[in-house]
Amino acid sequence: MGKWKTCFRLLKYSHNFSRSIWLAAILFLLGLGLFVGVVRIDLSFAMLPAIFLLLPCTVLLQLKEDLIYSAMVCAFPKRRFFDTLFSDVLLVSAGVAPYLIYGVLVFLFVENGNAEEFYAANVLWVSSLCIAVIIVLLPMSLKYYWISIITGWFLYMFFQMSLDYLADTGKTLLRVSTSVGFLIGLGMVLAGGVISVVIRRLLYKKPLSKWMVREYVKKMG
Repeated sequence: MGKWKTCFRLLKYSHNFSRSIWLAAILFLLGLGLFVGVVRIDLSFAMLPAIFLLLPCTVLLQLKEDLIYSAMVCAFPKRRFFDTLFSDVLLVSAGVAPYLIYGVLVFLFVENGNAEEFYAANVLWVSSLCIAVIIVLLPMSLKYYWISIITGWFLYMFFQMSLDYLADTGKTLLRVSTSVGFLIGLGMVLAGGVISVVIRRLLYKKPLSKWMVREYVKKMG
């Protein structure tokens, strides 16, 4: 427990900690507002709020990535723990936390008379798939930045077109209850977290992408 507490305390010494916390809070509020707008206007854009709720967690993840190259952490005797198991838990939590919040919002606003139950279930699991893909791409982005960004963009467009098709034709991928759809989505997010951890470990010794190196140099300067 002492190691975990120390790792969390270290995060406050990251570059622009206060600004990052404010940015995460703003993105979170935007995600909530966007969800309300999507429910009222067009549910086919249901993935966008899920991504905006995920973004604050990725901002907090970046605090750790920025800190890992500082002299303070380089001299930290538990540096490997900080950059492996601690990072793995943060990465999985970054996917699970926004999905749980998103799930609560769907139960409160989508299922209760705003959409057919089977559509609410599909909104949940399709959005969870989008979250899972993003957290899988996050560790890759540190090593292969542009490949990850382009891949993520194409996958998002594919998911969006799939939801548009379902909305336009009235068809559905899974005709299950909202609760079952939520559990399916949670399973997908957890699976994505496990895959992201495996990828992160496999790429652990690979050099950072040149773009990421430039960003770190700017911050440290």
